[in-house]
Amino acid sequence: MHSGSRDWAVDCRIGSRWFCEIVQHSLWPMDENLFRWGIERWQSWGIPTVVASIAALVTWFLARRTELKEARRVKADSAVDSQVFRALQNRDLWGASRPMTGAGDRLVRSAELAEALSLDCEVVADSLERLEAKGRVKNEGGTLDNPAPYWFALHR
Repeated sequence: MHSGSRDWAVDCRIGSRWFCEIVQHSLWPMDENLFRWGIERWQSWGIPTVVASIAALVTWFLARRTELKEARRVKADSAVDSQVFRALQNRDLWGASRPMTGAGDRLVRSAELAEALSLDCEVVADSLERLEAKGRVKNEGGTLDNPAPYWFALHR
């Protein structure tokens, strides 16, 4: 804190035409009672600042809510896609007596993948469509007796 004779000022307060009162006051009013100064300023500065900060935070969160939901969904989809792709590549998971491509890749239906991974069939089907759009798996089509498509992983 400040102290010393340089931190004080002297003023002449004129009370009347013939009277002048000499007043000494501190140049640093906070030195005398910092707590009281803070309380007085809290009402004029602090409350509006806190209210404005909370309003800005709520506005930011509401604006980003859909972005945050989308990011979580993409992360979950990515985990399922990775799991489905690894299962399609795993030759040990599928028996030897399965339909195969000309390159020797085993063909798997989405329902069989869902059962092997303990996932919902719709989730696996959506994952396979995303992976096909990325060029990581291929739809080989179904058969006359079962039109559900067969899938296999593409090798890079």
